Amino acid sequence: MNLRLKGAYLYALITGLSILVYTPTAFPAPRNCQNITEELQMMKRAQNQIILSLANNHDMFATQLSDLSFELSLYKKSVPQKALIAMEKSAQAYRTRGTKATQTAQDLEDSTDELIKKVQGCLK
Repeated sequence: MNLRLKGAYLYALITGLSILVYTPTAFPAPRNCQNITEELQMMKRAQNQIILSLANNHDMFATQLSDLSFELSLYKKSVPQKALIAMEKSAQAYRTRGTKATQTAQDLEDSTDELIKKVQGCLK
């Protein structure tokens, strides 16, 4: 076995062991049933913020792409019309992705609410 391969195995072993050692301390088991629902509520808020942030990034990028396309359109002679059309299509595609991400966030939030209600029902 060459030295590079031994190093890769050693790295994988250390990484795996550290995951096993630190996982219980990073995500401790809930002490009581109320903690479970609180943790699920926190998880719901975090996932919603992440997805909405991604959706906003799509929209912001689409706006910047549209603005750039408009600025370039002022120089019609030096920028091919096909390039401007392609930029606008890309901007629209990013807007569509942002809209879908927002809908996904809502669907995920609804599903998480449902899960929390089920867990609360089981814990009663």
